[in-house]
Amino acid sequence: MVVTDRVPVLEGWEDLAEREERSGIHPGDPILLSPDYRIDEVLSLYLCRSSFARLEPETKRNYANDYCVFFDFLWARGKNWSMATADDLWDFEDWRTRSPRNPRRVGGARWNRGLAALTRLYGWAADRGFIVVNPIAMRPALNRYGELVSVPEARAKHAKTSNVRRLTPRAFRLWVNVGLRRRTAEGRPHPQWVGRLEDRNAAFADLLLSSGMRLTEAASLLTFEVPSTRLDGGRYYCGRLARVVTKSKKARTFYASAVVVGDVEGYVESSRAEAVRRAQARGRYELLSEWRMITHRSGRLRPMLHWCDQDGVVGQTPLGEATVAERMTYFILARAEAVALAVLLVLDHGLNSVTVAELPVPRATPDSGEGSAPVYRIELEKRRRGDELRLLTYMLINHSVPDSYLVGRRPSWRTRQSARAIYGTFRTWADFSNWAEKQGISSLAACSPALFRNYSDYLIGERGLARNTVQHHLIALTRLWIFDGISSRPLGICEPPWSSEGIDDYLPAAAAGGENVTEPISPDTMGPLLIWALRVVDDFAPDILAAWEHNRRLHARARQAVGTPATLAALHDYLAGLVARGEPLPTKRLAGQPAVASYYIAGLTGASPMQISNQCQLPKWRRYRDQNPGPCPLPTPIRGRIDGRPWTEAIDYHEATGLMRHLGTACFIVLSYLTGQRPGETLGLRTGCCPDPGDGRPLIYGHTFKTARDEEGNHLSQGQMRGVPWVAIPPARNAIQVLEQVVPADSLLFGATAHDYPAHRPLKGALTRSTMFDRVEAFAAWASDLAIRTGRPEEVVPDDPHGAIGTERFRRALAWHIARRPGGLVALAVQYGHMRTAISGNYASRSRDGIHDLLDIETARATADTFVTLHDDLGAGVGLSGPAARRAIHAAAQAPAFPGSIRTARQAEAILHNRSLSVHDNPHAYLMCVYNPDKALCHRLGLGDTPTLNRCVPTCTNIARTDHHAEQLTTQADGLEKNAASELTPEPLRDRLRGRAATLRDLAEQHYRTRLTSQETSS
Repeated sequence: MVVTDRVPVLEGWEDLAEREERSGIHPGDPILLSPDYRIDEVLSLYLCRSSFARLEPETKRNYANDYCVFFDFLWARGKNWSMATADDLWDFEDWRTRSPRNPRRVGGARWNRGLAALTRLYGWAADRGFIVVNPIAMRPALNRYGELVSVPEARAKHAKTSNVRRLTPRAFRLWVNVGLRRRTAEGRPHPQWVGRLEDRNAAFADLLLSSGMRLTEAASLLTFEVPSTRLDGGRYYCGRLARVVTKSKKARTFYASAVVVGDVEGYVESSRAEAVRRAQARGRYELLSEWRMITHRSGRLRPMLHWCDQDGVVGQTPLGEATVAERMTYFILARAEAVALAVLLVLDHGLNSVTVAELPVPRATPDSGEGSAPVYRIELEKRRRGDELRLLTYMLINHSVPDSYLVGRRPSWRTRQSARAIYGTFRTWADFSNWAEKQGISSLAACSPALFRNYSDYLIGERGLARNTVQHHLIALTRLWIFDGISSRPLGICEPPWSSEGIDDYLPAAAAGGENVTEPISPDTMGPLLIWALRVVDDFAPDILAAWEHNRRLHARARQAVGTPATLAALHDYLAGLVARGEPLPTKRLAGQPAVASYYIAGLTGASPMQISNQCQLPKWRRYRDQNPGPCPLPTPIRGRIDGRPWTEAIDYHEATGLMRHLGTACFIVLSYLTGQRPGETLGLRTGCCPDPGDGRPLIYGHTFKTARDEEGNHLSQGQMRGVPWVAIPPARNAIQVLEQVVPADSLLFGATAHDYPAHRPLKGALTRSTMFDRVEAFAAWASDLAIRTGRPEEVVPDDPHGAIGTERFRRALAWHIARRPGGLVALAVQYGHMRTAISGNYASRSRDGIHDLLDIETARATADTFVTLHDDLGAGVGLSGPAARRAIHAAAQAPAFPGSIRTARQAEAILHNRSLSVHDNPHAYLMCVYNPDKALCHRLGLGDTPTLNRCVPTCTNIARTDHHAEQLTTQADGLEKNAASELTPEPLRDRLRGRAATLRDLAEQHYRTRLTSQETSS
């Protein structure tokens, strides 16, 4: 915790703990400062985000000390750690182990430990590309199992692996008496000894000797894990060590003599109890920021600890899985309802080394006194409230909401919740319980309607929560009342007032944009983004897949390469050939500087990467690298074309990884946008989900998650197979076929392991939405860069005015474009078929949820925008013509009474079913459709709620035109006549253009002859 009132220079760093948590810095992690008090960001990344972070605390401390010694040695030479060479390491080895100039030389074992630390660091840095050459030279060796492994060449050969010094029982007893109990050689108490921990130290030492436990194992024992003496006696007593506290990570039984167990019990009942009482009296326990109270224990074969933490969160941990750090935070109830640490060993002030570090620095005040701090106790009311929540949470997990409670409630209410929703409901109950305690309410049974109303005001006012969040909190409290009513021990919690009066009065005002404020992707952004995604899937995918396969072959050959004289000769020939042909040296960019592409060259020549790095560090090749840096082209042919030209000259070895990510992202964009799937549904698709349709339309079979329900209407977290498949137009099916070439058979199309390039780490499940969110943004940036490089600036993907593209907006953008851009780019009416027809037809047998509702909402919004704009135009004197002109003016007259934005499917249905308001603009046909299904010529068979605007018939009686349409007709006619007048236009085409221009002029002239205005119709 940063206290800025005492240290003003730290102002603005109050959130330091949150920053460290986000960066992966945890308490106890080392932080290395250079002599000029700077922090190296690469070293910080290694200490917090590499395998180093998973080492044991003692190992991390030892390694950090070894790093400091070597880095100080380099600093004296004017070098940073990343500038170390093999010569520096050998000089350091000489100074550290043999040089007479070093007054603190170390032996072989200590040197090997430091060398292991340096090998871990520089190996990590070399693999990540942070250093050019690894200064730790490696050599092959056989391990104890006869396997060939790589070890550092500087490893000491005659190091002692252990340095055990044995004591006789008599010498050990003398050490305990003199060193720990502070007695004289004759066994008498020393007259000047005033210590108070001799019985603890002596009992601990005897326990180590008798049981054979290690220091950490014995220090982590909880009081109830230590065996107790029995009345029937016995020479030895047994106990059980937890798996996670042992060095071998295997649980084992230990034995201790009866005398030692008696000494431990004496310590617990005497000096330990006194230290705990002092801590309780001075209020030290209540100052701790993190603790867990063990409420009870269960299980014999697999003991379980049930606890409640400082925030009221209830949990349980198997005793065998409780780590050393967790054990230091456990408390138990002692005598007189007072708390005490559960760990066996405590310091003189009643704390251990972990909890004492959390105590704030005491601050003196004029009236402060040592006895003024309150005694920390767990009040009986707090325990009782925890028991109440525990029972209700059990009911929430194991029981369903009775059908009688669902009568009159919204259809979204479920008898059971998913695991995630159950956790959210419990957290809401715990928050409410803590808030009620601050209001002086000691039991949930004392809740009243007024208290519930005050809590609603608290959520809205003090916490400022959004409408949806407040609604979730209030519904959770309704469930609290329901489950209390069906409990075997009901508390009598009253019914929340919103359960009977309606919830709207207890929620913040609805936002102007409605509950769903997701904005569609701008057409200016979606158009280029879709163009590049389709190009990558349809045209570039074969090139990318071939380049990636060749990249993996080179990489595998480089990893398996072993340096020999033959491979070194091949490397010399390769480099000499580059010089003879005047070709550049293959390089990569590392920290803004050219570095030799050792793996690429190793894959081509068979030389080991270490041979290449060492060879290219010679002054000759370093100069050649700096003067002639070049790419690492893969020899795979480029077949993809943009306007007849290759989309790239060649794919670089280091570019293949990023292109594979972009390929998967392009497939995600195509599938999400052209099918209307939710992100989770797209990421949950599996191989074989789109079988060959034959002569029919391709269909996509997959799982749905948001609307997955069982027979009783309960949510299914694992999803369920969709009853009606998604329609798959050709580009969507192509995307699935591309993904099936990337992932293994019978797996997720977006499996996290398959799409983790280049490492393919063993990850579970599919890519997360956050990962795909970042990849979509990266794809848009890459596509824009490629548009510039290929001379197509008009296809740059511009920033969306509503923020990041993300993953959630494709579905809404599809509905928006279908409703407002008929026959345009996104509908793909010519090449792929009309999307509204395809989607509506395949969703017809489903309920009016999902994409169908989005289509209706967006169509209704487009209609409302049209007649509101028409109303404004008529007020400005704009005229109308056509058979439906009077109906259009009548619809525009109702615009002032229009309530606002359409937020729900019910509002959209009211607009679409009101024939007097059905006005649709069709800018491609230069007209407006005042839709009447009885007169529509665009629907030859059957009726529709909306017109098919890409099939407008000029003689339809639903047509109306404004002055703006007439101006567009004239402008289009002028353009056609200009093209017809060109000498390059063939004569037959001239006649067609002139004929079309004459038709458009006739329509414009007819409009001006027959136009009406709102004033004329009213008169």
